[in-house]
Amino acid sequence: MTALLTPDGRAEARAPWCSLRGLAAVESRRYTTRASLWLGWALTLLSLATRSGARGDWPGATYESLVPLAFGPMLVGVFVANVRIGGRDRDMADGLAPAAPLDGEDRAAARLLALVVPVGLAALTVAALAIATRLKGGFWLGEGQRRTDSARHALAELLQPVLLVALMGAIGVAVGRSRRWLVWAVVTGFALVFTFTLWWVVRGLLPTAADPVQMMPLRIELPSSVGVADTPSHWLVEYDESTRTAVRQLVHQPTVVAHDLYLLGLVGVAGAAIARDRRTVVRAVSAAVAVAGLALQIAVSPW
Repeated sequence: MTALLTPDGRAEARAPWCSLRGLAAVESRRYTTRASLWLGWALTLLSLATRSGARGDWPGATYESLVPLAFGPMLVGVFVANVRIGGRDRDMADGLAPAAPLDGEDRAAARLLALVVPVGLAALTVAALAIATRLKGGFWLGEGQRRTDSARHALAELLQPVLLVALMGAIGVAVGRSRRWLVWAVVTGFALVFTFTLWWVVRGLLPTAADPVQMMPLRIELPSSVGVADTPSHWLVEYDESTRTAVRQLVHQPTVVAHDLYLLGLVGVAGAAIARDRRTVVRAVSAAVAVAGLALQIAVSPW
């Protein structure tokens, strides 16, 4: 233990970094025994393999089904694992000895640091997806003369599943530590499953910018007077039979980057306990980053 002086001159105990790092290492090793993590990851791999091998029934079907939709099972597994991990802090809240080298906040910080395991696993998975896509040649977007079969996810898009894993892990720890953890776990789990199974409904109910699960490509309906042949040659365009209009398919990288910034802010807000005595500052800064990302999406989006 080390002692720090607070602004009013009182001594306040703080665990040394080596103790926090040691507990984080222990938590990381425990992570490897979480069945929910490996089951979710295995189902994600199966989903990626199945979807990437399919041609798709419409332009962009395969492209949008991979990132981040195929990572839904892994997010559920990470959430469940971290609810259980955070629950150990709840169980020890009344029984932790006053002389314990790490208090409740330090233990929560160690739980969050251990998220390096699922986050690293997600990063390896998207890297493998990027390599497999390059070997495959890409995916189908557009139709006719406004078509490509070599569309590939950019780095900013591949970063989103990694950020979502970090976000769901941090939320899981917070839910597990709550006295009303069961209620929050059911609500969060339902929202997560609903988003990844009925995402097309969610897209109609929530503003695209605010939905943590961003779908690309964007579908921009063109005026009825504009035909596919009237569009610029570099556009990717399909004809929508239901609306009888041409629809531009656009993977808009500025919108993707702004959404990454939004997710990064949400991760900071959810995991502010890692800052210990600077939690208020971290929450404020993270909230500002999230709001900035949201505002930038609205500002740059072609919608």
